[in-house]
Amino acid sequence: MSSNVAPNLYLYHATLMKTGAITHAIAGSFSGQHQEILIARGKSLELLRPDINTGRLLSILSVDVFGIIRSMQPFRLTGGQKDYIVVGSDSGKISILEYLPDKNVFQKVHEETFGRTGCRRIVPGQYVAADPKGRAVMIGTHNFNSYRFEIVAFFFFFFFFFFFFFF
Repeated sequence: MSSNVAPNLYLYHATLMKTGAITHAIAGSFSGQHQEILIARGKSLELLRPDINTGRLLSILSVDVFGIIRSMQPFRLTGGQKDYIVVGSDSGKISILEYLPDKNVFQKVHEETFGRTGCRRIVPGQYVAADPKGRAVMIGTHNFNSYRFEIVAFFFFFFFFFFFFFF
């Protein structure tokens, strides 16, 4: 069989109406300069910054993700000036995002797979907790009456910074 699909054809799915219900909200200094609020609305992330003069929230960035956001948590590395975002999704992964204010995008720093796709009770990612000192992130799930926790230490940050600055 031959395919009649053009090689330059790109498919994109977009909804006409944004979701109104806010499922998660976290606060932090994601740009490293100001305090911002990051909200999740089902399948989208929106970064808001309070305007001191008008008292309103300004939408800085709105991004659609291909999945359902199950959990979010900010964390800051030791000695850092900006916060990173840990996002657990229905894809069975947790992703670490960094906001780049000069490009106005969320960049994926790291992604770790923990299970199968779908919002299952046995796949970690429903509960996310971060160490206040920026040493580790713990993810968990609930399965009937038991809990499963996995601790993920972010040594790759320290290795990356050590390698970048000293070599």
